[in-house]
Amino acid sequence: MKNRIVGLISLGIILSGALLSFGAFGALQDKKILLQKVFHHRGVAANSKVSCAGSIELGSLVLYFSNAPTINNLSPRKNNPEREELVFVVPSVQVVADDVKKMIKDLNSAAADLYSVRIEELGTPTNGIKISMSYNPKKVGMRYELFDSISLQKGVTFRFFNQELLKELNTKSCRPVLNTASAKKRHSVVIDCGHGGSDNGAVGCFNLKEKDIALAVGGQVADQLKKKGFRVIMTRDADFFVPLDRRTSLANSGQSAELFLSIHANASVNKSAQGIETFCCDPTLLHPVFSTMSDSYAALVSNYDVIRSARSKLCATMTHKTILAAARTHGTTVVDRKVKYEVSQVLLGTQMPAVLVELGFVSNEHDASLLNDKSYQQRLVQGICQGIASYFNASATA
Repeated sequence: MKNRIVGLISLGIILSGALLSFGAFGALQDKKILLQKVFHHRGVAANSKVSCAGSIELGSLVLYFSNAPTINNLSPRKNNPEREELVFVVPSVQVVADDVKKMIKDLNSAAADLYSVRIEELGTPTNGIKISMSYNPKKVGMRYELFDSISLQKGVTFRFFNQELLKELNTKSCRPVLNTASAKKRHSVVIDCGHGGSDNGAVGCFNLKEKDIALAVGGQVADQLKKKGFRVIMTRDADFFVPLDRRTSLANSGQSAELFLSIHANASVNKSAQGIETFCCDPTLLHPVFSTMSDSYAALVSNYDVIRSARSKLCATMTHKTILAAARTHGTTVVDRKVKYEVSQVLLGTQMPAVLVELGFVSNEHDASLLNDKSYQQRLVQGICQGIASYFNASATA
């Protein structure tokens, strides 16, 4: 039985399973919605040999809107049993920003693998966008979900799954697994130094730039982990810009990474805001709306998400604790802003446990002075490395 959920949900997005005439969109034309970002997070390409240790997620397409859109599903064309086509029309959406236009152009020109996706702008009287996807239903399953992002934008993610691997998992009655921790193996970690190049991130007191703090701390974390025997992959190791979906695609690219850690500094219009906080993603923040998969396959996907989330929470909790403890050995007050659960792009696009740390507020004079202190940075590095080591030790014995 197809697990297709149709109806009005809390985010105000409607999914219609019937073929809609373009004239039906007319009443919505006065509602202007901006498409603000488009990301394509690529996963590991499916191999001919599948096993319970393989990755079930092939990739995801994520779109951010300024306001909650209405998404209409046009009836799929069934001309070719080896290739299913789905079309989603989102009326009243405008594509204004040049960087978003470039994101769409890059997406449309990308080489197709097991699935392909394309976004087109629609003109009057059907102003909006059309999202087309094509895939072999025997090999690929798709599910889309809705969410509110960390910046309160309205997000939609279309996730593509390895249907052949799901079939094997279902037949063998085994659950999808991530790269498992073991006391004997050499662990692999992705260190993501936020922002870079033309993207300064937050700029605060003393002209302190988030990109510089992230690189300084992240680079030292990578060096220390290598000395401890870890294999480290860095999304950037110098001051250059890397798109968010390229960072996640690198992490997912088959190098058997077990953990993704993204390093950032915070900022707020409230200059008194300060402290350290850590983020991870929880599957309850994503609201499933539509699926081409059977109920049993959908259950495997949900179980996979729960496992990944549990490990992300474990790492976030341990790392947050050790960062705070190490920072306070500097002999200063450090505010504990706790572990929080939000949807951010790098946390959403990675296929392994993922954590994002905010090391302090560059907009706060006290935090900024600490973040600009090399000895304090070293304490943060010590805390991060200790947290990562503790996480792997706990995972290996779990």
